[in-house]
Amino acid sequence: MSRIFYILFFVVSVSFGQVKPFPDCFGAGCETSNDGWRGGTVLHVTSLDDNPSNVVAGTWRYAITRTFPRIIVFDVSGVIELDESIRLNDSNGDVYVAGQTSPNGIIIRGYTHEFTSIDEVIIRHVKFYGDPSKTPGNDGNAGQLGGTLAGFIGGTRMVVDHCDFLYNQNESQNFYADDGNFLGEVTQSYNIFSEEGLGSLIGGDPGNTVGEASSFRNFFCHVSHRTPNAQQGVTAEYINNVTYNTRNRLSNVHSGSQVNFYSNYHKAGPFTAFTPSTDFDRLRRRNLVDWQNGQQVWLDPVHWNFMTGVVESTSDL
Repeated sequence: MSRIFYILFFVVSVSFGQVKPFPDCFGAGCETSNDGWRGGTVLHVTSLDDNPSNVVAGTWRYAITRTFPRIIVFDVSGVIELDESIRLNDSNGDVYVAGQTSPNGIIIRGYTHEFTSIDEVIIRHVKFYGDPSKTPGNDGNAGQLGGTLAGFIGGTRMVVDHCDFLYNQNESQNFYADDGNFLGEVTQSYNIFSEEGLGSLIGGDPGNTVGEASSFRNFFCHVSHRTPNAQQGVTAEYINNVTYNTRNRLSNVHSGSQVNFYSNYHKAGPFTAFTPSTDFDRLRRRNLVDWQNGQQVWLDPVHWNFMTGVVESTSDL
């Protein structure tokens, strides 16, 4: 008796989707299929030195200012004292900064980083510190006196994750568009903003085009306000952020911006404490939404944004 065996072949089409810059990347800046740094040259930071007049391989300034796709890793730990600001443009994109490779952590201190119209930038696990000794006489964009420690002016597909920003008078990390620069998809996540004048700006000046932004699980501590602001029509989501001890307000939403606020926690502190009869303006300006210019704000109906010590209702932003 003969037997006939039938073998069936199933052809299955599987779509794996995009590969994120890192596994737990979240939000607008992570939604890209063009990670230009993938397969790039691995550059090792082996020195804490900084000499703008003699930029040598192995230094941070050398690695971040290259003009080819690259992944930057750190073989050293400690403090990199910048001698002047670092200014990058669209030729310096396609870079992944892996600060987590430093054996005991890396601090970049003093001056600012200015990223203009730069695409495909991932910065993770780096501490950026201002320095009050850097005066305008040394550099007009000195970190402590008004510049941004890591300021992105235009560009798209950018992520700043697990970084610390401390001791700066102005905002210390912005995603912003001005002078006609387009701002695309960006994410700031798991960062600490502390001991500084202002928090962060996301959006741009009037007349500039801005895209989408995610601010996710950041901690704003001992800052005046901008936690963060949403400007010039940005479409944004602020999720699971925590603020403590702000002074003037939290997030200012204006110029046609649209923002989802979901499960954020805001706690008053000693700096927040005030007497309503004498500080009414600050009481009124916990948040500012300019309804006359088409702004829209959504609060999640289940996961309220909680504000202890600031307002009575847990559902009132």
